[in-house]
Amino acid sequence: MELFSLIPDRFFSVLASPSKSVYAHVLFLIYDLHKQELYGTPREAVVDAAAAYLETEELADEDLGGLSSRDKAGAVLRRLQETEWLDVETRSDYQQYVNLRDYAIAVLDTLDKLRRQERQEYAGYVLATYVALTSPEAEHNPGLAIAKACDQTHQLVRDLKSLHDNIKRYTEKLLQEKEPSAILAMHFGDYKLEVLDRSYHRLKTTDNVSKYRPRILERIDTWLASPGWLSATAADDVRRGRQPSQEAAEEQIQSQLAFLRHSYEQMDALIDEIDRRNAQYAKASLEHVRYLLSTGGDVEGRLVHLLKLLGGQLRAGALAPEQPWPAEWEGLFALHTLQTWEDSSLFTPRAARRQLKPQPLDAPEVTVADRAAAQQRLRERLAQKLTYGRINDYVLARLGGHREMQASDLGINSTEDFIRLIYVAAYGRSRRVSYGVDLRGERCETGRFSFKNIRIRRK
Repeated sequence: MELFSLIPDRFFSVLASPSKSVYAHVLFLIYDLHKQELYGTPREAVVDAAAAYLETEELADEDLGGLSSRDKAGAVLRRLQETEWLDVETRSDYQQYVNLRDYAIAVLDTLDKLRRQERQEYAGYVLATYVALTSPEAEHNPGLAIAKACDQTHQLVRDLKSLHDNIKRYTEKLLQEKEPSAILAMHFGDYKLEVLDRSYHRLKTTDNVSKYRPRILERIDTWLASPGWLSATAADDVRRGRQPSQEAAEEQIQSQLAFLRHSYEQMDALIDEIDRRNAQYAKASLEHVRYLLSTGGDVEGRLVHLLKLLGGQLRAGALAPEQPWPAEWEGLFALHTLQTWEDSSLFTPRAARRQLKPQPLDAPEVTVADRAAAQQRLRERLAQKLTYGRINDYVLARLGGHREMQASDLGINSTEDFIRLIYVAAYGRSRRVSYGVDLRGERCETGRFSFKNIRIRRK
């Protein structure tokens, strides 16, 4: 939908005028009063608040000289009404009330967060998505559950991107600091509180994506694999008035589920980039502090000192890039080339890799009798192995001409019988056998063996 079909053409004019600060302040006064009232704010209360502010402020784009502060407040309200930020209505009690337009409230909500520099705090978006999709209510109203899950996922992706940008912004701000104390204060103060504690810590612990992602994707797969689910859910959305037609509802549901799947499958890439940015910030913080504290007499300290002097001279204009070094800088570094190569040097030259000669292997001789005995032992082990074929033949022989039987009909009298029963139950769901099992049954005891009396049916 066209933006300015919802927002008037002159809506932003007051915030682009020379008196934009005054209009913005009055709008926030009205916005704060609006939050305190359930249904409209009395016009007198708005005028009083605006007049108190306008006693010390002037409107640069208005010819209001000589007017009282209340008259100025009235003029500001009329301008805001003309640009359709608000309405003034007279009710049955003959009192006037100021109401902000719905789109104006949405704009002021966003501007108020920017004004207060509020940082988004994670509020369990992943958990909320999981609960929305897996709660019992989701089965009765899946369309609404999917819409709520999409809303939470949109906010999650938005805040992850915001977290990524915040870390980048802190890194850029860090490199502009000139004092180690300021860097440490930012690292253990603002960065820890605004980024690590509020967002990054929750991302890695209570609201970890990997914790709930498998069950979220499993629920989406279950719904899509259920015959008739999409059609029934779309019909329910049409009946509740959320979509105009069956086709539009089905398209919307498929689009929302595709968005959820894509977001959670591709989210690791964004989280990995956030991890990289966080590690980059920590490294930059450490290296910048080390750089600023490197004032010793070693080579590193002298280099840092020299770079600081050069930077200061260049910024002050006292030194041009092509100008030679000042004479007093000569001797700051005593560098010379040292070349020594003697038999007594500590350097150990590389030696060619030595070739290892394999030693002959003395293997004991194997007689014909030993080989035959080993083969016999192998045949005995294979004969005792309970394969699919042997278990299938065993069950079919027990079934005989019957369609089904219970586990107690197998005759569990020995340990071998009990082990075969375990294999019968384990293999019963395989396509490689000609029988199936129903694992439900009452507890049964035969001698010293206790087992569930499962039912075994011929396929």
